[in-house]
Amino acid sequence: MALEIDLSGRVALVTGGSRGLGRADALTLARAGADVAIADILVESELSEDTDRWGALATAARTGGMVHTEETVEEIRALGRRALAVRCDITDREQVAAATARRREITAAVERILGDDGVICLPTSPRVAPLLGTPVDQVEVEYRNQAMRLLCIAGLSGLPQISLPMASIDGLPLGLSLIGARNSDRALIALARRILV
Repeated sequence: MALEIDLSGRVALVTGGSRGLGRADALTLARAGADVAIADILVESELSEDTDRWGALATAARTGGMVHTEETVEEIRALGRRALAVRCDITDREQVAAATARRREITAAVERILGDDGVICLPTSPRVAPLLGTPVDQVEVEYRNQAMRLLCIAGLSGLPQISLPMASIDGLPLGLSLIGARNSDRALIALARRILV
């Protein structure tokens, strides 16, 4: 029995997506409709003898032509999905610690603004949805990148967020988001119901 999953509009992050199961997972997610970011310590355009510091497997992959990160990205793009190859080393404790500390700072700042029962109201997106046929590069720069700056606040802070279809610009819908204090999920839903009635 085949399992069909629609991941349209979702973004997947695949670590170790250069080859093997990671590569297969990235392609499967794209075929299901997801845009895919592939993170790996091995990316074709950034290979060098320095890559060998990650061990014999990395050396064998580099010298044997077994690194397919950017190739996989191109295959995903050929499926009509957006894809990105990112070289990163999640074993570098300093990089991980710095990113974790920065996230904690941002979370603390947002929680100070909210207090125990506050709500932040902001647009769900910086503008209305792009028109059908808008060039992909324009969508990436003018829509997705700007939208992610707004959408990541709640997700990175671990806070509840709800989007309400409350506004329009030139007859096109624009959502307004409510971000609530930690553990205020039910109160945020109740507030949304009161607003929409």
